Amino acid sequence: MIKEKLFQCDICGCLVKSLNRPVLGLICCDEEMIELKPETGDLASENHLPFPENLVEKQFRTGKHPHPMVKAHYIDFMQVVSDRYVFTQYFFPYDRIVFRLPLFFRGEVKLFSHCLIHGFFEYTYEI
Repeated sequence: MIKEKLFQCDICGCLVKSLNRPVLGLICCDEEMIELKPETGDLASENHLPFPENLVEKQFRTGKHPHPMVKAHYIDFMQVVSDRYVFTQYFFPYDRIVFRLPLFFRGEVKLFSHCLIHGFFEYTYEI
């Protein structure tokens, strides 16, 4: 499984992703960036976790209830990570969150989402 790290600037909110390498001392706005550790939760109740909507088409959304998608509070990306691939889809305010996985994804994958307000979320799923 590809090991990705996500860092955020506590001042300006800038995000930086690192793939497969340890990263120390990333600096933004003259301060060290914070590594975001993904939270996990209950798939049935958590509206930040990727939720299967149509498994035949490998289509996901966030939670059973739609996540707010306003300028100050929205999901800015969702991502799937397998043993060989990383696929990321970006969203913007007022977008409808629909995340479709490429059809070649099979087996165990990690699904991630990032909310501007509530942080970084992870869920392991078998496809």
